[in-house]
Amino acid sequence: MFKRKLSLFFFLLGVLLLFCFCLMAFFPSIFTSFSPKTMFEIWEKPNAIHIFGTDDMGYDVFAETVYGAKSTITVGIFGALLSLLVGTAIGLAASSKGMLGKAFSLLEDLFTILPRFLFLYILASYLEKGSLTLILLIGFFTWGYTGRAVKEESLRIQESSFYQNGVVMGLSKEKNIIRHLLPHLLPVLLARFLVLVSSSIMMESTLSFLGLGDQYNVSWGTLINLVYRNGAFLSKQYGALLLPGLAIATLSLSFFFISLPFSSKRRPHLFKRK
Repeated sequence: MFKRKLSLFFFLLGVLLLFCFCLMAFFPSIFTSFSPKTMFEIWEKPNAIHIFGTDDMGYDVFAETVYGAKSTITVGIFGALLSLLVGTAIGLAASSKGMLGKAFSLLEDLFTILPRFLFLYILASYLEKGSLTLILLIGFFTWGYTGRAVKEESLRIQESSFYQNGVVMGLSKEKNIIRHLLPHLLPVLLARFLVLVSSSIMMESTLSFLGLGDQYNVSWGTLINLVYRNGAFLSKQYGALLLPGLAIATLSLSFFFISLPFSSKRRPHLFKRK
């Protein structure tokens, strides 16, 4: 009983945090009256007007962080969606019999053990910098564990009685997959998507901090990179570094909290029928 209540608490907390960040991304004027490019004195200390101070350009740190939410969330969600689609397709292919299944299983194992961040860093260094580049890189290099989860669940479902009944009734393989396989994969896909969003946000932020992010649609990682390079430590403006970093950690945690009920092998407590 205690575990159920704790799971419900973290789920609701995650939903609340995510709702606040979505408001921040799409309705930033609710949180700040300043534009991210409104200029003030440079490196102002935190005060009643600028609660986290200003940066080296005189921009309000809090306003920049609020407006940076949209870019971070966009890359995180679309990178995770692409990764989920690739992982699902390859996982289903790997669950098939014969040489085709073995070939995709080998590809899946390769991408599971691949040093993903190293490849992302090298490729992002040579490709055009931008949000689309990060989405594509994250999507095509982070699907390994999703593919493995889909394959294992697909093999389990294919051995079930309802799936075999479809085979006996003469349903084509495609119809059997659509009617019986995919609906029962939804809990696994939802759990993987939530984990992937959290992972994508951290990857995007890390790559942006290293100077490989979108320089026009500034994300939180890019904000940390800019103030770090331009003397935030020397000016003792720790708020300019702390606030975007705290936002990254909190947003990632919100998706992690939401994923907790779906990560259980049993039916999620929140949606158990009475």
